[in-house]
Amino acid sequence: MQKQAKNVENKFINLNLNLKNEIINYLPFEQQVTNLTNIHKRFHFALNKKKNFTFLKKEINNMKKEINFSVKNIYSLKSYLFSIFDNEETIDDLINFILKLKYKKDTQLDLTELKNIESKYLANFLTENSKLNYLFLFENKFGKNAEDSKNLFLSLLENTSITELYISQNKIGKYSTDTIFINFLLIFNQNLISLDLSYNRIGFHIDDTKHLANALRFNEKLKILNLSANKIGFNKEDFICLCTALIENSSVETIDLSFNCIENSDENVDMFIDLLKINKRIKYFSIFKNPLTKNEKLQKYKQSFMDSRMIF
Repeated sequence: MQKQAKNVENKFINLNLNLKNEIINYLPFEQQVTNLTNIHKRFHFALNKKKNFTFLKKEINNMKKEINFSVKNIYSLKSYLFSIFDNEETIDDLINFILKLKYKKDTQLDLTELKNIESKYLANFLTENSKLNYLFLFENKFGKNAEDSKNLFLSLLENTSITELYISQNKIGKYSTDTIFINFLLIFNQNLISLDLSYNRIGFHIDDTKHLANALRFNEKLKILNLSANKIGFNKEDFICLCTALIENSSVETIDLSFNCIENSDENVDMFIDLLKINKRIKYFSIFKNPLTKNEKLQKYKQSFMDSRMIF
C-alpha cells in the first residue's frame, strides 16, 4: 500500500489540479495530512514558477534588445541575473540562449568597434550557429587576452557556415600561441574563403610565420589572405617561409603583405619571382611599403615582364 501511495504521489505533479482531492482519498489516512501538505507546497512552487517564467519571458525580450558580446555588457547582465538566480551555470546558459535568440536570423555578425569582447560567449555562439556567413571584428582590442584567439579559432573548427572572417586592427599575435590556433583553423576548417588579419601583431614571435606557412600548405579553400600591417619580416626567414608554402598552395589567389617589414635582399627577391613564375593561380600579391620594394633587381623584373600581379 505504501508503494502504491508513493507511485500516486510521484505522478501527482503531472495530473490535473481538479483531481487532487480524489487522489488523496485513495491514500491511507495516516499519510493524508503529510501528503496534503506536500501537495500544497508543490502547487505553491508551480504557481511561483509560472509567475517567474512569465516574468522571465518579458525580461528576455528586453534583454535581447540590449545584449551584445562586450565584457561590460555581459557582466552587467550577469549582475542583474544574480538577483533572480543563484546558479552561475544557469545564468551562463541563459545569456548564451539570449545571444543565440538575438542573432538567430543573421547571416553576418558585425562587431565593429565593440571594445573588450567576451570571447567565451562569442565562441559558444559561433559553435552552435549555422546561419552566419560573415564575421567582422574591427577595432575591438581582440587578442588582448590570451584566451581570445584560442576561444575564437577553436570555435570556428566546429562552425561550418562562416566563409569570410575579418579580424582587423586588433591584437592578434600578441601571444605566441595565437598563430598556433590560426594554424589549426586553416588546416581543419575548409570553409573559409577569405581571411583578413590586417593591422595586427603577427610576426613578432619567431614561429608566427612558420605556423601560417604550415597552414597554407594544407589548406585547399582559402582564396584571399590579408596580412597587411603586421610584423612579417621581423624575423629574417619569414618571407621565404611564406613564399615556399604558397608555391605548394593551390587555392590562394590574393595575398596582401603590404606595410610589413620584409627585408630588402636578393634572396627574398629570387624567392618572390620564383613564386610568381610557378604559381599562376595568384592574381594579386602586394608587398607595398616594404623595404623589399627598393630592391633594384625586383624593380627591373617588374618593368621587364610587366607582371601586373606584383603590387608595390
